[in-house]
Amino acid sequence: KMEINGTQGEWYFDTGGEGLSIGKKLWDRLLNAGVKFKDIMKDIESTGVSGGITKNKYVLIDEIGIGDYKVKNVVALIRYETNYSLMGAQFYDKFSNVEWNMKEATLKIYK
Repeated sequence: KMEINGTQGEWYFDTGGEGLSIGKKLWDRLLNAGVKFKDIMKDIESTGVSGGITKNKYVLIDEIGIGDYKVKNVVALIRYETNYSLMGAQFYDKFSNVEWNMKEATLKIYK
């Protein structure tokens, strides 16, 4: 679970993903809560595993909270046509180390 502007959301750990994405349902909640972001003015189309093309947009989010940590200036992909949010492996490059335990379904993040 993470928090953006006081709004909590859930992301799926996507081992093949590049960064952070936010699904439409969560993005709508964040907009209604007054999320602070900057439109990077970059619209893109992507092809999913199933082969369909979806429309997306990149934004820069001021701050994301993960437990006791605050991550500033996070680029996120807004997925307008899906309702799930993904946290790709490259997002974890922001930390000194990450430990993923599949059996316990835990993820430890080190500043």
